Amino acid sequence: YHTALRWSGASSADPFEGVKGVRDPTKPWQKRPAYSDTDLEALLSVADARERVIVLLGAHAGLRASEIAGLKASDLDLRSRQMVVVGKGGSKRTVKLSATLASSLQGFVPKHRKATLLGVGASRLRQMMDDLMTRAGLERSEASASGVHSLRHSSGTRLYRETRDLMLVRDHLGHSSVSTSERYAKSDERLEKVVGEW
Repeated sequence: YHTALRWSGASSADPFEGVKGVRDPTKPWQKRPAYSDTDLEALLSVADARERVIVLLGAHAGLRASEIAGLKASDLDLRSRQMVVVGKGGSKRTVKLSATLASSLQGFVPKHRKATLLGVGASRLRQMMDDLMTRAGLERSEASASGVHSLRHSSGTRLYRETRDLMLVRDHLGHSSVSTSERYAKSDERLEKVVGEW
């Protein structure tokens, strides 16, 4: 409203001048928690073949929803168990496939190598994950993992937990900076502290 008044010349006042936004106190690694191993098993136990590939592309390969949606058959090399992923800003990275993911991908190579692998967009992926969570009996809340991006967090958290190597996490997830990958270390340290007190 005020922008329109200034644009039209009716007023030059800006009632928000000098007002700073409130800083979000929630730590980045707390916003989208990772799925637990138990939750991932629950998702996979009720998933059909395509949903299984989606879960594994997120939880094993660490792909974003847009990366899963844009994945083409021509990006896959199942013999060498790797794929080329086009990430943010068009950057490309090579991602290794777990044996489980490679096996699940066998039936999903479309006839046309340029066709998208799963034939769904990012918003449909999110709907599919919501449906899958419901069937798996997983609850949604701000404190619980949900959606495709939490699968990615599961991948980063597991990789850090098993290797303690932030550079490896950065490369696997396609982060431009190690500082972005540090959230997986923070998440794991929090978990270790809490579980250690049980």
